[in-house]
Amino acid sequence: MDSIDYLLKPLKKAVFQQAIDKFERFSGVHQKFEVKELIAAIEAQKMVFQKRFIIKIGQSIKVVEVDDIAYFYTEERCTFLMTFMGQKLLVDIPLEELQTLVDPSFFFRINRQFILNIKSIAKMFTHFKSRVKVLLDPPIEIETLVSGERAADFKLWLMGK
Repeated sequence: MDSIDYLLKPLKKAVFQQAIDKFERFSGVHQKFEVKELIAAIEAQKMVFQKRFIIKIGQSIKVVEVDDIAYFYTEERCTFLMTFMGQKLLVDIPLEELQTLVDPSFFFRINRQFILNIKSIAKMFTHFKSRVKVLLDPPIEIETLVSGERAADFKLWLMGK
């Protein structure tokens, strides 16, 4: 089956309604869809996000609660998580997949290298080209900049939108 439209997150009601109207025009279906009802149905099936990660350390296994994770990042082609206690642990999951496993109301991918927990943000500064420099807690030596194309979404995320 061919697609008629696609929607990007965060989903806006007006854009959703336009996609439904387009579907009705192209499909020949003349059933009236109520956006509020569809959104309520979608919200009733909210995604369940991962609550903990299993980390292998040599021959041992450690369980890390998501609430204990300050941020995920890549360094030298490896993915790590940093706990709020400052423990750096190797993760066998790439950032692209991690981004789908953690709750986006708490975690945000600021660039190709970092996914931050909102609670890990110590300070923020404006940076050139509309970017935002973020200082993290626990601190890290790698410069953490919100990419220019992510800056507007980052600010909306900070406001809880």
